[in-house]
Amino acid sequence: MIEPNAFVVPGYGMATLKLKDGSEISGVVKSETDTDIQLLVDLDGAPTTIKKSGVASRTPPVSMMPPMGAVLTPTEIRDVIAYLSSLK
Repeated sequence: MIEPNAFVVPGYGMATLKLKDGSEISGVVKSETDTDIQLLVDLDGAPTTIKKSGVASRTPPVSMMPPMGAVLTPTEIRDVIAYLSSLK
């Protein structure tokens, strides 16, 4: 919650691929094999399959959730954690 990029659960991080043709594509990595990467470019659409052989570089997945330490005060973060801990 405070540092969402500390660990990004597979399927929830936004990655950017720079392709060998000079173009870039960003999306959520849905799945990956030895030869292909499937990206959800539009969260409502079908995945786009990119051949790994066509990828020049790739950023590590980044969480789409903003760091709450930049939005909430320490007291507000404590209150949210206390509330979430009380749920069963």
